[in-house]
Amino acid sequence: MATPGHAVVGQDGWLGLWNARDLGGTRAGSGDVMREGALVRSEAPVLLDELGWNQVAAHGVHTVVDLRTSQEAAEKPSTPGGVDVDVVNISLEEGLEDDEQFSAWSSSRLIGTPLYYEPFLQRWPERCVQALQAVAEAGPGGVLVHCAKGRDRTGLVVALVLLVCEVGVEEIVADYADSGRRLAGPIARAAGAPDESEETRRVLANHGFIDAAAAMRHFLRTADPLGRLRAAGLRPGDEAALRARMLRGAGSDAR
Repeated sequence: MATPGHAVVGQDGWLGLWNARDLGGTRAGSGDVMREGALVRSEAPVLLDELGWNQVAAHGVHTVVDLRTSQEAAEKPSTPGGVDVDVVNISLEEGLEDDEQFSAWSSSRLIGTPLYYEPFLQRWPERCVQALQAVAEAGPGGVLVHCAKGRDRTGLVVALVLLVCEVGVEEIVADYADSGRRLAGPIARAAGAPDESEETRRVLANHGFIDAAAAMRHFLRTADPLGRLRAAGLRPGDEAALRARMLRGAGSDAR
């Protein structure tokens, strides 16, 4: 299946990124289509040079939602000084380094797969709600969502945005799987990203899944992500704002 975010950036677009892509063109169940430039996902854009940031600006991105911890963001800021974008820090994992369960997920390598998404959403749904609200409430222009590698935290938040927009499970799975392919690709290797594909396959197999796509599909179909978000404070107005921002034909053009 082709990756739904077909307006590709990164590998053959923005210099300094290898896991960036525009979700524009993704079809929703309502028949609407995600707007090009409304939502871009990537790894931390710390290697973007001036030309790369000019490309980001030309793409229409005016808000960056950084899902990393405050320490990660302080050590490697999303943007250099002088870049005209709004950076919103919504850390999904702030303060969790001392949490026993979270540490167990990390040491067992569940983090790095979709296997930790359901228990994370069960324990800290309000953090995901805050991330979705940050996207919905961003100023005019496109939104770039990133974490460190652009796979785990970004994968969860982007999947939840797509669910709100009524994008189908298989399209969301295909987008998630694209990050795994990019992480194992030559551009990621050249950028110093480790190849974790074999370890990831081992962890998934130990939990009965043939690959990450199967685990992601299971999460989306069985964990009731939207129900958990709504119980944690995601309001109908938040969902309507996301759909209006992301979808052509769903309301006023937020761009």
